[in-house]
Amino acid sequence: MSRADRSDGNAGTRAFKSSLITSALVAAITSTGFGDIVLPDGTPDPAFTNLYAWWRADVGVNAQAGAPADGTTVTRWEDSSIRNHDLARVSATLTQRPTFRASVANGAPGVEFDGNDYLWSANTAAEFSVISTARTVICVARPTSANGGYIFDSSSSAGRTALLTGELATPAQWVLYPGATPTTLGGAVFESGVSLISCTVSAGAQTLHVNGALVGTGTIAMQNMSGAMLGSRYNLANPLTGSISEVLIFDKALSDAERLSIETYIAQKYVIDTPPPPLPMVDVFVSGQEGYNTYRIPAIMQLESGRLLAFAEGRGSGADNGINDIVMKSSDDLGTTWSPLALVDDQPGRSLNNPCVVEVRTGIHAGRAIAMYQSYPTGCGESCVVPGNKGTNICRTFVKFSDDGGATWSSAVDVTASVKRPTIVTSVASGPGIGIQLRHGKHAGRIIMPFNQGPYGVWACYAVYSDDGGDTWQYGEVAANGSAGTGNEVQMVERADGSLMLNSRQFSGGGWRKTAISTDAGLTWSALANDDELPDPSCMAGLIALTDPLDGFAQSRLIFCGPNATARTNGFAWLSYDGGLTWPRKARVYIGAFAYSLPVPLDCDRFGVFFEKDGYTRISLALIDFTDFTAGTDDFSNEGSCVIAPPCTGDLNGDSNVDAADLAGMLGSWGLASGAADLNGDGIVDAADLAALLDAWGPCF
Repeated sequence: MSRADRSDGNAGTRAFKSSLITSALVAAITSTGFGDIVLPDGTPDPAFTNLYAWWRADVGVNAQAGAPADGTTVTRWEDSSIRNHDLARVSATLTQRPTFRASVANGAPGVEFDGNDYLWSANTAAEFSVISTARTVICVARPTSANGGYIFDSSSSAGRTALLTGELATPAQWVLYPGATPTTLGGAVFESGVSLISCTVSAGAQTLHVNGALVGTGTIAMQNMSGAMLGSRYNLANPLTGSISEVLIFDKALSDAERLSIETYIAQKYVIDTPPPPLPMVDVFVSGQEGYNTYRIPAIMQLESGRLLAFAEGRGSGADNGINDIVMKSSDDLGTTWSPLALVDDQPGRSLNNPCVVEVRTGIHAGRAIAMYQSYPTGCGESCVVPGNKGTNICRTFVKFSDDGGATWSSAVDVTASVKRPTIVTSVASGPGIGIQLRHGKHAGRIIMPFNQGPYGVWACYAVYSDDGGDTWQYGEVAANGSAGTGNEVQMVERADGSLMLNSRQFSGGGWRKTAISTDAGLTWSALANDDELPDPSCMAGLIALTDPLDGFAQSRLIFCGPNATARTNGFAWLSYDGGLTWPRKARVYIGAFAYSLPVPLDCDRFGVFFEKDGYTRISLALIDFTDFTAGTDDFSNEGSCVIAPPCTGDLNGDSNVDAADLAGMLGSWGLASGAADLNGDGIVDAADLAALLDAWGPCF
């Protein structure tokens, strides 16, 4: 694939037309003799016997022959078939009425629903009535959030047929509801993409096509379609955020040829988006495998050696505070393959949570990996534990160390008293995610672990730090929540000017990430503020410094990743060049369900996003080419630490100086036919090599 295809939020989108308009289709339409489903020009026949209702945004909105003005409030949507099944009911509240938009669907018009609107018709004989037979619904919609919003539903609980953009068990997947037990028919919802969805419901047989492709089938019972509602569930729950451009309802299960004729009409009228090709993905933890019901709460770091260590909670029951252990895997090939599962800690009768990891790169214990996490009584979570640092019904914090790249781990050290205020505070959480070691200023070498504290619902973020390689720990002051709302699960990053930025999920406050700044290495923080470029559905997200000018890079680069939605879906990565003040570049990582996540550096060409995928069924690593990510506008592979320095002529002992030690080494090799002292490679150490060494005398540059 080209770099441009994978670079932005709609990367890889392509018009969906030619695949439907084929000579085979034309032959099928001609031979089956159902030409009245479409007119000679290919548009649907309003008088087709089984066309039950047809709402199209270019005609009939507010009973107009053409389109109304952009921004017009919609109070009626007339049926373009001959059946007169108009949508003539709206809320008495003006703010709950949809809006007409002239070019909301790739230049085509649509009726826009803002997550609070609906439009409907009752199940009375004078209005939509009831479809008791099989039915087919074909629609053009552009959901901008796959948070379970309803494209359409019946307007009565007496009989249901609905299409929704996910549900709790299957977020961000198209769900067709024939009226009995919900049937997830699959297919990721392409948020902000214009999609063509065809739903066929009959007794014991359902099909769902998205953009012409069959994405699933069902075999459950069918209820009536009793009334019709767009943009909401029948009881006004689960409203849609997005737009609907056209809906056709037939009171029969269309044949494939009939369905294709309507889809062809749609494809000629609209630019239908196809999702971008998926990024390369590697499943690291898969729920139900290797001894655990569920894996959640990812943490990942790259050691200085290049090895990746990935951590998670291995959950026996799937519950936040069930029988949970801290588990790990490693990779020595930049995430392509992974070791078998390893147990980091298991405390019988306790639930282990919130892994947060860091490597000591400089100073005492350089090369040591540190894992920090909490321990709760099994079944007792954040709202159950009590204040204090002693006793059993408390939240404890433990640390483990590895000095051999994660192969073995020390015994657990209880550091509760060093990270948790003994009064008022009930629970704490490290990260979850990663810590950092400071590189700038007088506190260079300090290890920072991001934390938040309870009581439940009264969260506050702060830093826990160590100045002795993790031997001892202290805590700083909390960041005031302020007018922006409340934050809890948090990550921290060091910026090029030496200041720290925290970035936390919002527990309350407007749907945006919360940030604060520390200029004293984590001791104190500014009040939380909203970052209105980074949406947040209240979900842990990740932040790293990808490049630092200290390493010779041209500039600082921060990477943030998280859901770009009002639900835990539609994962994106963002890039900042100014320490997180702005995020001028973003690109989609994954279309479907996307929850807790962390970016991780891989090499000078790629970085990864480690994330909870597909409704917590797995934790996967997406592999992202950095130049593709920036659409070719940035490539740091020729900067800083990515550049392999040319060899220093004459530096025989590798200390970056050519001096007497190297001269002694050369003289000791004099006359030999090989070795490092043969600087000109002529097979002998002689006067020519000595001249080259003397010419390079001094420090290497």
